[in-house]
Amino acid sequence: MSSTKQNPLRVIGLLPRRAQALLVANAVNSFGAGLVMPFLLVYFGDIRGLDIRIGPAAIAVTGLCSFGSGLVWGHLLDKLSYRLVMPVVMIIAGVGTGLYAIADRPWIALAVSALYGLGMGGVGTVTKTMFATVVPKEQRTLTFGLEFTLFNAFVGLGVLVGGLVASGSLRSYQLLYLGDGLSFVVTAVAFLVLLPKTAEKQHHKAKADADAPAPSYRSVLRIPALALALFCMLLCATVSLSQFQSALPGYVTVNDAVTPRGISVAFIANVVVIVLAQFLLMPRLEGVRRSTLISASGVLSAASWVCVFFAGLTSGTAALVTLIAGVAIFSVAEVIVIPIVATLINGLVTDEVRGRTNALFSFVISGGMILGPLLTTALLEVEHGRALIVVLAVGSLLVPLAGLKLRRSLPDEQDRPAAKAATTAEAESDGELAAATA
Repeated sequence: MSSTKQNPLRVIGLLPRRAQALLVANAVNSFGAGLVMPFLLVYFGDIRGLDIRIGPAAIAVTGLCSFGSGLVWGHLLDKLSYRLVMPVVMIIAGVGTGLYAIADRPWIALAVSALYGLGMGGVGTVTKTMFATVVPKEQRTLTFGLEFTLFNAFVGLGVLVGGLVASGSLRSYQLLYLGDGLSFVVTAVAFLVLLPKTAEKQHHKAKADADAPAPSYRSVLRIPALALALFCMLLCATVSLSQFQSALPGYVTVNDAVTPRGISVAFIANVVVIVLAQFLLMPRLEGVRRSTLISASGVLSAASWVCVFFAGLTSGTAALVTLIAGVAIFSVAEVIVIPIVATLINGLVTDEVRGRTNALFSFVISGGMILGPLLTTALLEVEHGRALIVVLAVGSLLVPLAGLKLRRSLPDEQDRPAAKAATTAEAESDGELAAATA
């Protein structure tokens, strides 16, 4: 029976028990991230009494260290045992965020943020590599989709709980950062226990072929379809994903269209639509070409910016409703593009370069998260932000153009895996029938 006809919750039950347990562990880690996500500036400025510039500086240091260390972690994943590298990444990030609890001086705050960024540079890479390792390739889209959905849902839950715990006392904030650190430790233990021993590096066998190119980032990027998929992801991260927290609130705020409370409602709508789309929409898209889905995400992103544009021209209830409509469309685009690209690139490579491949995936998203806010900074004050929104909508339409080229580069078994599986199953059924009637 096709999984598209099954209840999504039943489909989750079809995942290997190990994958289900790892999804739970990753959800715990996401909850920990939500506990502290909104509070760093408040913690350093109001609670610790540090210079108001320390909070933004710490965030910048974390981002730079994360961006710089990501490719290193990908290289190490391909060189060393997964069971060694994955827990180490989580422990470094956990120790980093936990040490914020004692960061009472500027130099300590910046040193801790650097350590935290060093670990965070590998978190996305090891998570994607882990799931690609423990689940069959035909279940990767579902798994990556669930990972993305659970991340958003549990981050949101963590933010709510963090808001209740943060009472304004130093101890309450220390508890939050220690809680976040503990969530990384839990995930590290889960990786160590649940990752199969067969996930040890086994690519040394490939060394028998002396003419084969040495594994490297260059060899990964020489795969045309993979390079195109990463380019699509970079575009989406720059003109869509990164702009949800920069251009969108900035534009409606500059035009006095929506209040901060209204923006919060839109952010909640984002999480709700992501969860609903994952369970109600994605199972029904299983038979659609992956290149078509990536192209569709660009069209949806452009449509969401059109809604945001008009939200900025109105005010009150009309602006809020239009903004939420744009956010809902944006959320569907998110749910489509991130799991599909992650699944696609993992299907195009072997375990020999899987760490590097997922590091490049995280790298282009991080790059987009840097380029996007820079673009917002440059254009937000031009024509009250309307020029920015137009640029983002037009930029989103570059994704389907790249998707068309991607379609021509993809082997059919990667672009339409469900159709390939159905054809194989039908052939096997015909063979069994012929054998029975012979």
